[in-house]
Amino acid sequence: MATTLTSTPNLSEQRLAGGLGMPPVLRNHPTQSAATTGGWKAVFSGLPFLVAGVLIECAALDLLRGHKNAPDWLIGLLGGLFFSAGSFLVVHGLRGAARKAEHERESASRPGEP
Repeated sequence: MATTLTSTPNLSEQRLAGGLGMPPVLRNHPTQSAATTGGWKAVFSGLPFLVAGVLIECAALDLLRGHKNAPDWLIGLLGGLFFSAGSFLVVHGLRGAARKAEHERESASRPGEP
């Protein structure tokens, strides 16, 4: 029984030369991920974290009633972390959505170009 060996290029070779069966990569063009989290998906993913951060901060400042099992500074710190993560995702998504809309506008104004 004959064994056939095939070599697969490593990740850097795939990104630089395209890999087996893949077209070559444009060297003067920024690469794009196939699994992006941008645009409106990022905005909607970040909103729960943003809202949770605001509610946790309200609990730390005694604006919401409830029993606390941690010091106020720790609750405030965790609320700030949730708020920071959510606001990053929301801003990232809004910037991506704006860039995509601008790209689509430019593409529509030049229909014959790739």
